[in-house]
Formats: sequence, structure tokens, C-alpha cells
Amino acid sequence: MAGKEPSPTFLIGVGQAGIEVLETLKEHVPEEESAYFDYLIVDSNMSELNGSSIEKNLYLKTPDTLVGTHREEYPFLTGGMRFGAKGAERQRPVGRYKFDNPEEPSFSDVFKTIQRNVNRFRQEHQTALTSSNKHINILLVNSLGGGTGSGTFPILTGILHHLAENIRNRNNMFAYLGGFGVVPEFEFGRDIKQLPGDDGRYYANSYAALRDLEHLLNADANDTLRLPIHSRHDADGAASTSDAIDAALEENAFEFETQPFNDYFLVGVNEDKIEGEQAAAGIERYDQVIDNTVAESIYTMAKHGDDMENVSGVSDTDPRVGTVVETEVEIPHETLRAYCETKAEIEALESLLYAGRSSLEETDSDLDAIEHLVRNSEVVFEQLDPEEASEIKREVRGIIDNSLGGGVNMVNRTREDIASVLDQVEAEHDLRFVPFALDEIESALDEQEPKIRENREETVSEMWKHFELSSHPEFGDVSRVNQKARNLFDFLRGRIEDTKVELEEAEESFWDGKPGIKGREEKLDSRLSNLKEALERLREVEDDYDGLNDLGDGIVDQRAEIESRLKHKKRELGDARDDLTSLRRELTDPDQSGLRIARMPLEAEALEEVTLEKLETDLTDIESYLDEGYVDRDDFLEAIARRYERCFQKEPRLVLDVDEDDAPDDALDYFQSLGMIETDMYIVYDDDNEDVISFERVSTASSGYNRYTDDSYDSHRVKFVAYVRTGPIDVLRLYQELDTYADDGGLDDLVAKHWDDYRLAFAYPEWYGRDIRSAFIINETIELPMPPEPKLEYVHLETGDTGEGELKHEFISRDGVVSYLYQGVLWDNYEDGATGFRGWKQSLDGVSLGWNAVQELSPPSEKKRQWLAGNVSWEELLEEYAREFEDREGIKIEFVDEEATAD
Repeated sequence: MAGKEPSPTFLIGVGQAGIEVLETLKEHVPEEESAYFDYLIVDSNMSELNGSSIEKNLYLKTPDTLVGTHREEYPFLTGGMRFGAKGAERQRPVGRYKFDNPEEPSFSDVFKTIQRNVNRFRQEHQTALTSSNKHINILLVNSLGGGTGSGTFPILTGILHHLAENIRNRNNMFAYLGGFGVVPEFEFGRDIKQLPGDDGRYYANSYAALRDLEHLLNADANDTLRLPIHSRHDADGAASTSDAIDAALEENAFEFETQPFNDYFLVGVNEDKIEGEQAAAGIERYDQVIDNTVAESIYTMAKHGDDMENVSGVSDTDPRVGTVVETEVEIPHETLRAYCETKAEIEALESLLYAGRSSLEETDSDLDAIEHLVRNSEVVFEQLDPEEASEIKREVRGIIDNSLGGGVNMVNRTREDIASVLDQVEAEHDLRFVPFALDEIESALDEQEPKIRENREETVSEMWKHFELSSHPEFGDVSRVNQKARNLFDFLRGRIEDTKVELEEAEESFWDGKPGIKGREEKLDSRLSNLKEALERLREVEDDYDGLNDLGDGIVDQRAEIESRLKHKKRELGDARDDLTSLRRELTDPDQSGLRIARMPLEAEALEEVTLEKLETDLTDIESYLDEGYVDRDDFLEAIARRYERCFQKEPRLVLDVDEDDAPDDALDYFQSLGMIETDMYIVYDDDNEDVISFERVSTASSGYNRYTDDSYDSHRVKFVAYVRTGPIDVLRLYQELDTYADDGGLDDLVAKHWDDYRLAFAYPEWYGRDIRSAFIINETIELPMPPEPKLEYVHLETGDTGEGELKHEFISRDGVVSYLYQGVLWDNYEDGATGFRGWKQSLDGVSLGWNAVQELSPPSEKKRQWLAGNVSWEELLEEYAREFEDREGIKIEFVDEEATAD
């Protein structure tokens, strides 16, 4: 069937990983389909943006003038974080800050830029999107282990989620929002010191980013997730204004009442293979495997995934994640084309270099043969049919006559004229016949040279006698023509100048103007004219003679150039033979397959007879290669089966490996209810190969596949793309391993070169409890008045119920202690005899903490009930408060006598 149009797809690539994937995708998309894809790249490293071919970009720079105050104001920044111009340096909070800050481009600027580009792209495809295919893709691609891409993806998710929701609600179409995140891939259970790569922050960042992703995927209406945008306030605390942004935010925060992604795919990368070993069986480097896998998966989704709304792995209440597997079986058609072109090149070079070789009696080397060819142009014709040789000679002579004139007049010709003739001969024939053309030109030159030389000698001799230069002592008695010519030039130029002077100084004589008598001035004019004519005549014969000599020198130079070019051709021949050997080895090597591509080896015997013509006319698809015996049919069908099964194996998607033993019970129950792992596979190939694509050897049970024939697809390739889904995140062994490393101090060991706490990888501490937030708190010490233990009998509760004591205890355990500590009273008043206490309010005002803070930091109600029951002392209750202040707010409390804190 004819190739269908892709669904319009808008992509944002963030950070180095995201940009590289988008660059690769742009190269993969055929030119005629390029309008269906639009790209926006985002980074905090300007060199990454400048080095990209993608024009639309956003540069997230560091607001140097604001960092100082924001370290204290932004809850995700600390004093030890570095802010440079070259990226976020694997600091996720810095990546977030470069996105969420008020300096241009501010968060508002970035929001509006993304919104403008997405809306413009949607409008450009409005007609197509409002027909039968009401489907647009919005995809976010980044690494979860870096700084910029990993640190900004939750905020970008908020923006894209809002835009996708608007498209769904206002434009009556399906907007598919997908994410691709690069995460570590490693052998589970390894000692942490043996993990791939040399920068442990990659693992800490990935762990923190997976935790963030978990929050996003678990968002629902009953557990709304808030993502504050801190730069939405100016220095005076007023909100910045933008109707579009205000509509997206609730009180300057994104609120997720549903999970944002239709699919989120994790892409595993082994850091050792990225940073160390780069080759993958000679076909692709490891980084190319990753980029090509994601790019092909995205392209297939856009091209054939018009049913993504139905097969999408994530629903509003389904916190699943996935990965992509892309693999291909390839007939090396283009490599065979290069092989045939190299064979043809070798044949042409051998014909050029060894023409007439059999006529040589003996040649010590190929270079001797080249010199002989340049100096004996007839040898090239000895290998040709006599009639063909005569025809070529006639055509070469015709080129010379047409360019240099009938009879080949060499007078007034230049080196450039000869070079033009030789270029034309080479263009219409080849370099072999240029020496013959040069011989013909040289022959014409030799014929005309005696006449030019004799004319020059006669002219010089005649003038020498006419002007009686032999009698002039200053010129001497010379016999050589060259010296006579030089002396004549000197003589004539001198006489001309002298005559001009005489004319200027001539006075009117008696005979001037008399009839029949020449006056002095007239005689001088006549002499000057004769001298100039003589000088011009001498110059013409000298120019003809010098021009002919220069042409002779030019012919010598042309022969030397031809010889140099032929020797260069000899080196080219050696290189071409080496290339042919390498190509033959590549085409026939059964071990040429790589991680992504299974390249079928060709039969060595078939390579002997293959030509470019056969390649173009006979080997047009996979079946022709099998029928002609270039590829073994059994081997091909076996490769199809193996690549098909690879999409259902765990090994290529280690990132989705599940550990049911260590998974949390609720997550495991949910995982099992989803049917474990689900795979949607797309098989794409040219429709000419329909009859030869067989899965009869496939042994792996599968959930089926989508099979697409497409006459716009490469006719020598079969592509398998699997979209694999499982979840939730916390059943993944990757998540569990990183979580274990975090708990046992392993992540701290990994980041020790850069940070003193792995928790600094968390760019969104607002989503976490004190176990994470405490890493971002700047510690300080304050003095609070020591509160005396309140005497409960002094508390007056105005209630007439018989359960007054029970109500009293419930009130105190909930709000009473907070009221007492903050404002000094347990209730509205004390009865007589109560001891007053003025509370902490005045002291806490100095650190911007109010009633709500004291309430949030209060020990659990159960702890206060235990105090009321006498099981916990008042001092222990206060110690609990102090720990909460220090852990969650970074404030160390020192209790002092109340008088010490008085004004």
C-alpha cells in the first residue's frame, strides 16, 4: 500500500541527550515528510545549541545578578551549587533554576515561546487534524541523569500537559503527550564501585528524577500534585501578568489532577559504552544505537501509530512506564552499491593507467608505464579496435581545430587556450587521450615555429641594417639575434624620446609652409611616425616569437601535470583496491550484525559478477537477493525470527526488569493486575517483500503485532519496533537498586567527588518530606523562651457536656499545645492562679515562621496524648519539637529563660 502521512509531531529535546535524538530523527525523516515534524531544542549550554542544525531553540542562561539572593529564597538551591554559563554541570536544581527564574528568558518567556510554537504547528496542520486523523503528538525527550534535561523535565511536563489539555478540550482532537527519558542500564546486584561510568551523579540524578516521575504518574484528583513556579513573583511579591500563563497556573503553581503522560518510555544507557568502547560490531557506535533506536521509535509512532489513543499504555489512573526496542534486518544494498562503484572505478583506473602496457618491451614499475604513456601517446590506441581508434583521433583533432582555428594557427595563442582544449578532450573522452591531443598541438607548433623564427631574424636583421646600428659604438658589434633585438628596442625607444624633445623645442623656420617643401616640424613628425611603426613591427615579431616559446614551455608543463595526475591516479587505484577488499570483507562477514541491526552477509561467489546495472535492474528488493542467491534464504528467515523475538526478551530492555520479591505489596498487586508486561510491536517493510517476510520460525509467545507494508519504506530492510509497558515505577529493579543504594549510603559514596549529600540531586524538594528537604535547608540557630509545662486544671473549656475531660484532651492534643507555644495560652483564658507564658510568636517572626509552621512542625497528636496520659514528659515533647525544627526547617533551637528573650 502507499505510504501514509505521519501524524503531526512536535518534539522538544532538552539537554545534550535530547538534542542528539532530535538531530538523528531529523536525518531519518524523509524530505517529503519533514513538514509533519517540528523541533524545539532547549539547553543551558550555548555551544550545544549553536552546534545543532535545528533552528528553533531556547537558551536557559544563569541570571548572575540574581543568584545571590535566590540561594536563600528558592527552596531547591544551596550555597554549594555552581552556576556557570556552560550547562548545569549535572546539577538538577541548577537546571531547574535556569528555567524557573525571572531574568530573560524567564519562565514566562519560555512558557509563551513553547505555547506559540505548539499552537502555530497545530494551526499549520489544522485541516488534516480536523479530518479523519484527529491526532497530534507532543513528545519530550531528555536524559534523567544529567542537569538541564533532568532538572527541567517536570516543569516542561507541566507546560506540555497544559497545552495538550487545551488541544483536547478546545480543538476536539486527541493530543498524545509522550516522554522519553534516558536512565542508567547496568547489571543488577553489582557492587556500587563497579557501576559503569566515572561520574556517580548520573545515578543520583536518575534516582531523583525517577522519584519525580513517580510523583507525576501518581497524580490524581484525590492527591493533587503541586509544582510551584517561584519566578512568578517579582521583588515586591506581586505576581507577573500573562493571561495564558495565569490560566495554566493555580496560585503560581502547576496542579496535576491526572498523570500528564499518555506514555513515558525509559531508555537504558550503559555509561561505560558511551564513555569508553564506542564500536558496536563496526556498524554503529553505541551512542548511535541509542539515538537511532529512539529516533526510529518516534518516527514509527508518528508514521504508523495513528491508533496510539487506543493502545497508549497509560490512562488517567494507570501509572505505567515503558521502554522502546527497535531492531532491523538489513540487506546491505547500499554497501553493495559502493562495492560495485569501487569495482567500476578500479576498472577505469586500470584502463587509464595500463593502456598499451602490452606494447611495452619491459617496464620496471607502474610509474615507468605512466611516463611511457605520457611521452608515447600512440600506445593508448594499440588496445583499441582500429576503427574506434581512428574515430577517437578524428574527434580529438576536431576539438583542436574548433578551439584553435582551422589549420591550428598557434600564433597569438596562450597557455589558457591549450589548457581549455585539453580539458574538453578529457571531458568528452578521458585522461588517456590528453597526451595525444598534446602531441597534435605540439606538432602544429613545431610546424609553425621555423616561419616565426625566420620572420623574426629577417625583421631584426633588416632593421639593424636600416638604422646602421653596427656603426653605433654604444650598441657594439653583436651577432646574436636576441641581443640585436634588445639593442633595437633600446635604440628605437631612445630615438622616439629624442624626436619628441626636438619637436617641442623646434622653432618656426623660413621654409615652413612653403609649397612643395617640408619644414623642420613636418620632418620631425614624419621621423617620429616611422620610428613608432618600426617599434610596433619589432614588438609584433618578438611577441609572436616569445608566445611560441611560452607555448612550448607550456606543453612541457602540461606533460608534467598529466604525469603527476596519472601518478595520483595510481595512488587512487591502490586506495580503491584496499577499499574493495574492505567492502568485500564487510559484505561477506557473517559477524557484521550489531546491537540494533542484523546485517545479512552476501555469498562471496555472487560478488564476482555483480555490476551496477544488475544492482539497479535485478536486485530491487529482499526477495530478489534471495532468489538470485546473494543471501541465503534460511539465514534470512532465521534472522527475522531472532529479531522478532528480541522485542519480547528481557535482555534488550533491562531497564524494565521487575523484581517481584522486593516490590512493595501495593505496587506488586497493581503490577500483576495489569498483566505484567505488555508489548505492542510494529513490523514495517516495503510491500514488494510481502511474500518473503515469514514468522514461521518464531518460537516466543507474544501478544501479537501490527504489520505494515509501505511502498515508501526501504525495500531492502525490515524494521521491528516494540513499545513495551509495565509498571508502576517502584516494581522496577532499576528503581529498587537505586533506592537501595540511597538507603545504604552508596549514592553518597558515588557523588562524594562533587557533593557531600546525594539528596542534592533532588530538584523538587517541595514534593518530599524532611528526609529530602533537610538537605536544602540553610541551618541557623535561634533562641526561644523555655515554656513551662502547662497545668491542665487551669484550662477552662466552656462546655456543659459530661465528657468535658475527654474533649479537653482532644482539643489539647490537636490545637491547644500549638496555641500555648505560639501565643502563650492553651485557650482564651486561664483561671485564677495560672502562670502566664507569652509564647514564641515574637521570636519566630524573625525567621518568617508563623502559626502554620508551628502547627506543621508539631509532634503527632498521639505523642501529645501520651504526654497528657503521663507516659511522655514535657521535656521529651519539647525535644521532639526541636528535632522537627532542625530537620525540616534547618533551624536549631536553644531554649533559654523567658527573661533572656525579653526586649
